[in-house]
Amino acid sequence: MNKVIIACAGARKTTSLVQCALGHPARKVLIVTYTINNFNQIVERIYQAAGFIPSNIEVQTWFSFLLSEGVRPYQNCVYSETRIRSIAFVCGTSNKYVSKSDIKRYYLCNNDLICTDKIGDFICDVNEKSRGKVIKRLEGIYDDIYIDEIQDLAGHDLCFLELLFRSNICMYVVGDCRQATYFTNQARKNKALRGQNILNLFSSWEKHNLCCIEFRNDNYRSNQLICDFSDLLYPDLPLSLIHISE
Repeated sequence: MNKVIIACAGARKTTSLVQCALGHPARKVLIVTYTINNFNQIVERIYQAAGFIPSNIEVQTWFSFLLSEGVRPYQNCVYSETRIRSIAFVCGTSNKYVSKSDIKRYYLCNNDLICTDKIGDFICDVNEKSRGKVIKRLEGIYDDIYIDEIQDLAGHDLCFLELLFRSNICMYVVGDCRQATYFTNQARKNKALRGQNILNLFSSWEKHNLCCIEFRNDNYRSNQLICDFSDLLYPDLPLSLIHISE
């Protein structure tokens, strides 16, 4: 069963993700996270725990994953004029008022750069037009996909995430919707599910047996006064408690 871990600040989310990945040496594992800083932390923690990156584990940033594993393998199913070389990081909405039927102008900037707010949409289109080959290919490569800081995903990226949750790949994602600061894009798609509201999406998926949600509220970092104050901002979420070592 796919698992969604919602953990408070200081709950050792990334550490538990790394430990879980290292605990399955017979499975091909991909670990994905949005920021380069968190990518470096994951790599460092794997080295600290194992001394090396095991051959069954691969670590990528979110956009590297989207480009290399989502866009390029079957891009010709949607757009074959030029090879999509890289990603254009867009603030806000790219190529406003351009019809989706104008594929090049809708998805791309400078002829060969795909826009961050459209890349998830492009991958979903490619998967549909290729009769599911994007997901089938990923199913053939990875047994498990782990995503850290899941609250950062937004827009059409959530549509692609749903395809992964509906696949034969075992999904394990961790995050804290209270720490939603950066988003993978600013697309209007799924705008109501940003930040804390992403939990509504996971709750819907849980009702349809796409995942199970687990809350982890032991804080290994702060004191209880800080936890109590921060909990006031999110009264609908479980209270965070200081972890007391025995």
